[in-house]
Formats: sequence, C-alpha cells, structure tokens
Amino acid sequence: MKFKNINNFLLIFLLFFIFSCQTISNYNKKKDVVIDNYKDQKYEETETLFLFNNFKDVNYLDNYTNNFSKEFNQNQILEKKFTINNYKSNYDGANPLKLFILNDHLYSVDSKNYFNKFNITNGKLIESINLNFQEKQKNLIPITIVKYKDNFIIGYKHKTILMINKYGEAIWEFNHDEILSTPLKIINNSLIVMFGDKLYSLNIDNGNINWSEEYSGSRILKLQGGIINNYANILYYILPNSSFGQYDILLGEKHISQINDINFKNSINYTNHKLHINTNFASYFDGKNKLSTYDIILDKIILKNFEIDNPSSFFFFNNSLIALNENKLNSINIRNGNLFWSIEIETKYTKNTKIVNVKNFDSNIYIFLSNGKVLVLNSNKLLNILDIKLKNINLLYFQNDNIFASLDNGKTVLF
Repeated sequence: MKFKNINNFLLIFLLFFIFSCQTISNYNKKKDVVIDNYKDQKYEETETLFLFNNFKDVNYLDNYTNNFSKEFNQNQILEKKFTINNYKSNYDGANPLKLFILNDHLYSVDSKNYFNKFNITNGKLIESINLNFQEKQKNLIPITIVKYKDNFIIGYKHKTILMINKYGEAIWEFNHDEILSTPLKIINNSLIVMFGDKLYSLNIDNGNINWSEEYSGSRILKLQGGIINNYANILYYILPNSSFGQYDILLGEKHISQINDINFKNSINYTNHKLHINTNFASYFDGKNKLSTYDIILDKIILKNFEIDNPSSFFFFNNSLIALNENKLNSINIRNGNLFWSIEIETKYTKNTKIVNVKNFDSNIYIFLSNGKVLVLNSNKLLNILDIKLKNINLLYFQNDNIFASLDNGKTVLF
C-alpha cells in the first residue's frame, strides 16, 4: 500500500515538473508585452512591434547603452543646453567618443589624451588632466571610453588600455601590440576587448586576462571595428577581419549553433553591417540588402537572406528593421520579413542623411536623423517633423534626462 502511494506521489511530481518546464518555456517565448498592433494589407496579417522599455544601470555605461527617462510632447522643440568641444579634432569616420555623467559632472577624454571634467549645468571646463604621465603613453590616440562604477576605461588605438578613477589616477593598464578599432564593451563585470583577429575578456578590477580567442579571416580590417552582442551568457561577435564567432562566458569555451549558417563573410565589403539581438532572436543585416534572423532558443534560422531594396540607411529597433530608401521609410519585421508599416516622406527631409537613433516615448516613435530632423510617428502615420538645428550627427545617445548629439567635427551638443 505504501509502495503504491509512493508511485502515485512520484507520478504526480513528474507531471507537475513537466508542466512547470513547459510553462517556463512558454514564458521565455512570450514574455514580451504587446503594446501596439500594426496590420499590413499586403500580408493580411497582424504583426506586433515591441516598443522600447527604459532601463537604468548605475554600474556601467558603454557605447551600446542608452538610458533615458525624459517625457516628450510630439510638438516639443528640444532645448539646446550647450556645446562641448570634447574631442578637439574631426572624427574622420572613426567611432566617436562619448561623454558620461557622474555625480552631476560630465567626463570625457579628448584627442590629445586629456581627461576632462565639465560642469553639467553650463558645459564649462572644470578640470583637464594630462594622461600622458608615462613616456610610453605619449602620442596615444583614444578611440573608446566606457564607464564602470565611478571609474573610466579608455582604449587607445595602439599599445594600451587604461582604467582611471574620476581624478585621472591610473588603476590598471593592459598593454598589447594590436590595433584597436572596436568600442570596448562590459558584460557580466568583464571587459570585452576586440582586436583585428582576436577577442579578449579582461578582469575589470585588475586588467588581467580571463580568456582569449583568435580567428583567421580577411586581411582587410574595417575602420569602425567589429560588432559584439550577447544573449545571456553567449557572446555573438564579428571581428574587424569579418570572422564570426560565439563564446559561452559561463562555460569558458566556444559555442556552436546553427547561426553559423548565416553567411557573414558577404559583409567583407560592407562597412555598415549590423548584428542585433531582440529577446531570443539574433538578426543580421549585411549593410546592403540581405536580412537574416536566428531563433536562439530553437537553434534555428527562421529568416535567411531576405532581400531589402538597398536602403540608404537603416536602424534595428527591437523586433523591427527600420529602413530608409529615398522618400520611403519602411518598418520590417525581423522574424519574417513582413512590413509593420511603410510611410512616404518628402525627400527634402531625408536626402543625404542617415538614421542615428530610434526611440519611443509614450505611444509615439521618434526617428532621429543625422541632419537634425526628428520624425514623429504613431502606428503608420507621420505626426510631425521636428528640427533640432544640427547637421552631421554621427552618434546620438541618452543618459538620464539628457540627449547627447555627437558631431563629425568632434563637438557634442546636449539637450
């Protein structure tokens, strides 16, 4: 009798366990909240556009992080606060250096390797510290800076990576003989450093090497560097030599999956290719006309080499690819290639420009262009076109309640 009761108990427990696993699996696949539905007549089906959720991380900020909490009115004119000459020379196609907010001050490093502190209210320079405090650090060119807690990590084109505190004092230094062109990235309290054919993980507290991998590839290295992204503990990356790799930072070994079936090598001649991750979907656009998407959970490519009509500019926005082609703006579902919406815009607003950022506030989507125009959309309607009176924007990012617009001439404008 007791043995029968034990069997019944085990059977109930097994059924409960199976049901729980299925529930968790379903949750992983359906955890996004539906905010807006768009229906496209061509496909006669309803698609869902998952809008941006604001988030804050007080520990670190890098070139892939945007924090923002400002509320917008669709007719609001953005108020320019001040302009900072934070780089002191033209970027000439290189990745721009960001400004960071810390304790009501702004911090940055300039092209002459000076660590600068600015007043966040009026933009006036408070202090400038020469980081060339050693002979071997002279003539160094900073190409990337990230913030970690109250410290900053600066990556130079040659020779070294340096962590300093807010007073400009060195904490650690990592020396190398490679060329650095990819912005540094912080993942799980490790610093990910990408060179032309190598990937390093550094201990963020002391600069020691956690692990490294080397990949053979093209001799042609992209000026803007490579791409790094992650889903949980898996890193996905394309090196400047166009090699693609995956790494499990939890197991400490290379990861293998079906995403390798995407032909990343085609991007060797395309400088604007992008790798994007939204929930459990990794999407790759070759920068010219082909979009592919991989389902990480199912380990399956669900969209491969989907052709898009040669956009002049594009931007991944959650589960969509927003593509600008002359006077037409399309929002494409990265999971199946279907259209969320398509809008025609006068070419005087979109000629010779590119999309530099996309965000949503309330129920509206704001598309920021490099010519200073801001397209305000709701569903498939263009509500307004704002003008922030700037040109040649190469990077637009957000921190707290501030908008930062980095310009090709090395200056940064705050709104």
